[in-house]
This record gives sequence, structure tokens and C-alpha cells, in this order.
Amino acid sequence: MIAPNATQTHQFKFLFSLLFPYLSLPGLAQSTSVSLSGKIHDQKENTALAFVTVVLKSEKDSSLVAGTITNESGLFSFTGLQPGNYFLDCSFLGYLPMQQPVLIGQLSNFFDVGTLFMRENTQLLKEIIIDAKREEIDAKMDRKTYDVADNISQGGGSVLQMMSNLPSVTV
Repeated sequence: MIAPNATQTHQFKFLFSLLFPYLSLPGLAQSTSVSLSGKIHDQKENTALAFVTVVLKSEKDSSLVAGTITNESGLFSFTGLQPGNYFLDCSFLGYLPMQQPVLIGQLSNFFDVGTLFMRENTQLLKEIIIDAKREEIDAKMDRKTYDVADNISQGGGSVLQMMSNLPSVTV
């Protein structure tokens, strides 16, 4: 076996010192920013749910990280996330709220949670009572209407007495 001479060793060191910075660039080029996406469907019908509120919270203190709503196809996405443990909170009127744990790693810049299914809230109401009262004065562009049916001071009086007590009416 032939030992390398001093010139060859010096050339090798020089070449290695020139190439070393370029060998470390792929490690620096990896970004820690991750995009998270998924879709939300109805569990019973297996149809996309549009306009579902999706909130991403930190696992350690439940602080809000990001929030969005699903599009017409039930798709949602978050960008610029740091690797870590999170919770996805999904809520929609008429459906039970859902919480899904999510672990975002550094191996990929994109993470798809797949399809999440929400269940309908089947709780029935016993009764609904609607109580409304008509306004005493209804002002429109061309007229004013006064409702005197509930006016206690007008009980048993004449129409002339009632009109004299109305504001902006001269008898």
C-alpha cells in the first residue's frame, strides 16, 4: 500500500474545506413550518360539512394557535405551524362538538389528518314559546301609527280624548 504524500494530503484538506459548507446546506434548508389540512364530513350521511368552525389549540395550555372554517367541500387547512402536540376543536350548529388530538412532527412539511366525522346532535326540544309585543309607535316614511290598545289612560275614553293625548297630534 502506498502512503499519500504531503501534497496529496494538503490538496485533500483544501478540497474538503471548500466542499464542507455545501455539505451542511441540506440540513439548514429543512424548514420547521408545517401545513395541516383535513376534511370534515357528517358521520351518518358521509357528506361534506361546509362552514364548520375548526380551532387549533396547544396541548399544554389549551391556548389558541389558529382558527378557520371549512369551505364548501368540507376542507380546512392551517399553514405556518411549528412541530408539537395540538388539539383540533370542531364545532357546528346542530352537531356535537368534536376534539381530535394532533401530533405534528418535523419529517414532512405537510400533514393531512384525513376525514374527521361529526355526529348530529339529536337532542329534542320540548316546546318553544315565542313572546312578542307590538311597538306602540311605528314610524314609517309616509306615516306614523300609534297602538293605543294597551294604553291604560285611554280606558273608557272617547276617540277625541285619545287623539288629544298622542304626541305631535293637534285636535
